[in-house]
Amino acid sequence: MRNSFNTAGFSEVVHEIRNDPAEADFWYAAKARSSPHRGLSASLGPALFGSIKSARRFHVEVGDPAGTPGADGPLPLHLALTGIASCALTTLVGGGSAQGVVFDSADMELTCQDGTYSSRIAIGGVPDGDVVAGLVDQVEQFSPNYRTLTQHAPVALEFASRPLPDAADGHVTATGTAACLVRWVSGTQLLSRPLGPGAGEDLRIDAPKQLTGVDWGPTRRSTCLMGLAADVAASWAAAQPRGHPAGR
Repeated sequence: MRNSFNTAGFSEVVHEIRNDPAEADFWYAAKARSSPHRGLSASLGPALFGSIKSARRFHVEVGDPAGTPGADGPLPLHLALTGIASCALTTLVGGGSAQGVVFDSADMELTCQDGTYSSRIAIGGVPDGDVVAGLVDQVEQFSPNYRTLTQHAPVALEFASRPLPDAADGHVTATGTAACLVRWVSGTQLLSRPLGPGAGEDLRIDAPKQLTGVDWGPTRRSTCLMGLAADVAASWAAAQPRGHPAGR
């Protein structure tokens, strides 16, 4: 396997989906909790990949985007950026592996400042500029998470109780400036380093065993969902009077 990337395994998944389109239905569950005593956290529940259930459970202590005192950790926006950048690198390394490209390294830095995104990709061991350009083009065309930055991708939010104040239209916007550096490790395993003071430890990203990973960490899509859930929970908490009960 080039770059320890199981391209044959991915081909098998594609073949299964072609035979039965229902196998392409992937369901993820993410939730977040805001507590005046324990702070903000996000976690994942079991996932469904076609007809296979995956009991994946990951938990992250999240920093408060309002800057109130609490445990150090990635911001909700860090989680979203991690999900986007790790998806881009997986697309890049996976596509390159299928073409016989061998990588020494692959890094991506993704920054959001006042709603404007900028990204940088560094690839080691691939001196051919045309090959690099082709790999980056693959990211822009085929990375589903990265394409959410370049194409309109509406998100429907469903609340268990009343809508958040000033969010009745169903849109939640992450505030502030954040950046992360995502580094490809091997195969579908990546590490994301949220940049900035108090951003906490590196975040592990991986595919589940059912999709050729080793369950080293949550998936790219799951990380985006955790960031969204944490942002909603933080917005809810900020709108409540002091001493409010914990909310999810």
